[in-house]
Amino acid sequence: MTNKEIFAIWEKTKPCWVALGLRYENPRKAVRYFCTPQKARIFASLGVDGIHYCTIPHFGNTVFVVNPSASEGRYVMPAAENAAMFFSLICTLRGTQLIDQMVSWDKETFRDAWENLISESDPAREQEWQSMCAAFPVPDMEDPYGYVHALCAAFDPADVPYTEEYYETLGLTPHKNKEYDFVSTMVIYREK
Repeated sequence: MTNKEIFAIWEKTKPCWVALGLRYENPRKAVRYFCTPQKARIFASLGVDGIHYCTIPHFGNTVFVVNPSASEGRYVMPAAENAAMFFSLICTLRGTQLIDQMVSWDKETFRDAWENLISESDPAREQEWQSMCAAFPVPDMEDPYGYVHALCAAFDPADVPYTEEYYETLGLTPHKNKEYDFVSTMVIYREK
């Protein structure tokens, strides 16, 4: 399934799978935080701590997790290379609760947390999980830990197009965009 097809289903169903940590967010009305990237299309949230999921035009189909209270300044991380892989990850993990934390864990800590989550008896989560897997028929992921770690290892957080609020909140100097527009180039040329 393509991103467009998956997001069409998402928009049509507008799910509120709170037990899975996946709540529908209207992209036009979703709450943005200081670390929400520019032009991010927020489509879901965890429902707590401001954690939300989005795509960023600068990165194509990649789905990101944004965590305003992240340690080590990891506010934005890739969660999946596209929407199909995102839902595959959630179906495999049986929820979103581990996604924003797994990058900072070793494999054993992740496996323990995953096994604990799966072993907890929660009929609401089980029902939501079955509903989500039926709505988004994607295969399970063989190695979710390795998949997310590989994505994050290849990701350069300096490429995230943050808003001015991000830099102001953290007291940082904005990064210059790596791409130059024609007007800027002409102004520099004329000054010489």
